[in-house]
Amino acid sequence: MGFGILLSLAALLSPAQAAVPHLIQRPRAFVAYARVALVRLTVQYYAQSSSGTLTPLELCTGLGTIVATTGQGTGGNARSFVLTDSHVVSPVQPCAGAIAAYKNANKTAPAHWKLSSVTAYLDSDYTGTAANQVGATSFALDTSALPTLGLTDGPVVLPLAASHAPSYDLPVVPVPATQPGGTSQVLDLGSADGVAYAQDTLTPNLLPNTLATVETNAAQPPILPTPTPVSTGAAATPTPSGTATPISISLTPAPPSPISLGAPLVVDSGNGSAVLGGIVVMTPKGLAVAGVDAITKALRAAFAVSNLGTFAQRWMGGLSAYYAASQTNPSDPNYAAAAADFQYLQQHYPAFGAASLWLNAALAGSPQLGATPAPAGAATPAPVASGGQHDIIPGLPIHSTTGLIALGAALFV
Repeated sequence: MGFGILLSLAALLSPAQAAVPHLIQRPRAFVAYARVALVRLTVQYYAQSSSGTLTPLELCTGLGTIVATTGQGTGGNARSFVLTDSHVVSPVQPCAGAIAAYKNANKTAPAHWKLSSVTAYLDSDYTGTAANQVGATSFALDTSALPTLGLTDGPVVLPLAASHAPSYDLPVVPVPATQPGGTSQVLDLGSADGVAYAQDTLTPNLLPNTLATVETNAAQPPILPTPTPVSTGAAATPTPSGTATPISISLTPAPPSPISLGAPLVVDSGNGSAVLGGIVVMTPKGLAVAGVDAITKALRAAFAVSNLGTFAQRWMGGLSAYYAASQTNPSDPNYAAAAADFQYLQQHYPAFGAASLWLNAALAGSPQLGATPAPAGAATPAPVASGGQHDIIPGLPIHSTTGLIALGAALFV
């Protein structure tokens, strides 16, 4: 009989009472700002035989960060620029995984490796996490400059190809003039449960599960000073301007997560924004982080200027207001200011599917993502008081579903 009473009590709950929103702890503000500018790169190579026959290889992959845009808002002639490691997009040799797979199948290397295309997929922190959003927005990169830019170790900057480029500006993590200090984080891309995908090859069916931002457990690498030339009596050789400053990666113990080539080191610059402090690159001695000097050199080689478009400015403004709002006062006017920026982005950047997550939280006056605003005209629930006026079942002092289940369990026993 007790079990039947429990079911009857549960049936008295309305759908509104039973529904509980899935709340998500928000990331740190500078991480939230930067993670929408991460892209997963897929690189298609071919093996070319002596007769000219082309055989496609497994897709190579790595990460990129959008560091510049020429557009302002929507409807303009926007051209954005993506920063990555030169090894990810090498014009002369595919990634090790693709080479190994080809040799396993063919036993010998081809006459030539041929780079065919590089595609940048916006991550799910930009597109949204619904099945029809993840991996739905991508752009081709212009590889025409790679034969000269991609032959050395270090960062490289590629523009989006002019054909099929978006008519709107994209999010940007700006590159500062000097090496920044402060709180920093290495970001990677992987699965929604926080596992980075750091392999160098990728099959298309796995792509949707490699587009969520992961805050890696890589410790902030030390920033090494530019070496000072030592005089030997003759005139000292000056240190070249813009020389890359490799920084050794230091990983936290037990066990460290692998890191993708091209993964950015982002640094908190305050006011809900971040700047780029470096990217993970491959060197003859292994993984390292190339700092701002090397990145600036790559920007100059691509004739790019690290500037912010309308998206980045409104995104920064919305985050600044949202994180400044009180976590206990849903009527804080900062929530309304944040909502105005998030709503602008939602209306003017249709591919920014994740805008609704931030907009709803701001409209709800909640510091937690996943919160939803109350329906128009809905009364604000009053505090629980004695006397039975807020009881789920009139006459029984039960004010929550937890109390209801406890009563049912007691009756069952």
